Amino acid sequence: MYRDLEDKENEMLFLQHALTGFLNAYNKERFPIFELGELTVAYLIAELYRHFKEYDSPTMGKFCFIGS
Repeated sequence: MYRDLEDKENEMLFLQHALTGFLNAYNKERFPIFELGELTVAYLIAELYRHFKEYDSPTMGKFCFIGS
């Protein structure tokens, strides 16, 4: 929605919330999560890290195998 409105600030804010939520779910919940498997959630996390260009994040290494 914010991307369509060209509201970059709110888009980044909500993408950051999504990353935080996916990380919390990945680390604390059982899979599947809303029918998303572990690899799907890991892929989404890796994509969000890539979007934020956080290639050196300590937790990114856990998910980098997906992008290889």
